[in-house]
Amino acid sequence: MKTIKTLVAAATMLLAAAMPAQAQKVNLGIEAGYTYNSLLVSGDYDTEGLSGFAVGAIVDVALPQSWTLQTGLSFVRKGGSVSGEAISGTKITQLHDMNLNYLRVPVMVGRKVSLGAGFSITPRVGWYFAEGISGSGNVTGDSDYLGSWVAMRVESFKDFTSRQGENEILAYKGCNRFDTGIAIGVNFDYRHFGIKVGYDYGVTRVTSYGNGHNSSLSVGLVYRLW
Repeated sequence: MKTIKTLVAAATMLLAAAMPAQAQKVNLGIEAGYTYNSLLVSGDYDTEGLSGFAVGAIVDVALPQSWTLQTGLSFVRKGGSVSGEAISGTKITQLHDMNLNYLRVPVMVGRKVSLGAGFSITPRVGWYFAEGISGSGNVTGDSDYLGSWVAMRVESFKDFTSRQGENEILAYKGCNRFDTGIAIGVNFDYRHFGIKVGYDYGVTRVTSYGNGHNSSLSVGLVYRLW
């Protein structure tokens, strides 16, 4: 949680720096929506997508010449499934429905284009930072490797060990909690209401099984409080 606190503090300082003479208006809003996620892997492995959701708060700072700066804090579910023989040299053959729940902080720049009659469109690009806080999934593999289990339920971000005689082995290596990457999106707004479409391309390796990176497409509704 230290990471996400640092990110929130950094986003707050960034907003504070933009606010003085340059800022024209600050909008606070709430958002909620659907995410479709997958793990982008290297190697000859099969992947499946996983549905999720996002809910949170956003802050928009209007800058001169219709430019905007956006940040916020949201809870978002990402993840996916990976299957194949001896994934990354282990005896694990499948990670199924691995839910990865994050607190996410974006920092994005956009330009608002007025369409008249209260309608507008705002394309955005920037970066996101996220910290994994919870999640779970199913792991399938060799029973000798996983102990008495051929398939088991694990916590996504925690290591799992199994006992073989007097020895303990690392049967499942937990996912990396920190995630970051490119964020792009576009808002279609009418006064206080809006539709938001976005895509996150993770550059951090979140799982060692197939060296998976997060990919997340989202669509949601936005309501601006003022």
